[in-house]
Amino acid sequence: MHSSLCSGAAVQRGRGGGPPAAGGPNVSVTTGLLTANIVLYGAQVLSKELLTMWGAKVNQLIMAGQYWRLITPAFLHGNLMHLAVNCYSMYQLAPLVEATSGGPRLLAVYAVAAVAGNVASFYGSTAPSLGASGAVFGLGGAVAMYFYRNKDFYGKKADFVLKQLWQTLLINLVYGLANPRIDNW
Repeated sequence: MHSSLCSGAAVQRGRGGGPPAAGGPNVSVTTGLLTANIVLYGAQVLSKELLTMWGAKVNQLIMAGQYWRLITPAFLHGNLMHLAVNCYSMYQLAPLVEATSGGPRLLAVYAVAAVAGNVASFYGSTAPSLGASGAVFGLGGAVAMYFYRNKDFYGKKADFVLKQLWQTLLINLVYGLANPRIDNW
């Protein structure tokens, strides 16, 4: 996804954005989600992976009643590159979702997609997993639906964005299938 789709004043002044109050910083849900992912990765490292053990998707522990493991993996990452890729993707998609739908809906899309991805992983894989990829793909789906439903207004730009999203999905599927460490569910 090109940054021109999600950055700039037009996006920031959308329904969920708005100018910073009295010259102060524009604290948004997007910023909060990015910050949470970065801070929690730091906590993972500082805790010597204790946080990872507490929050990763582990099927046996979910079946034992640790249901928080259906959301916490969306804020934990396996390494710095994993964090960077997910945060970059979120940085490209989340501002557009927030600007067009508002912060509460962005948070809802992120949370529902994260839980849905972890539920799919629970049923599709016995391996432990973590990462924000399910939530990020949910954001991509929200962007795709927005441009699909507004094709008449955006015209060729909508076609361009939808084509990019399909290409990104295909690349991620091929990469995920080629790498046995990736939980594609």
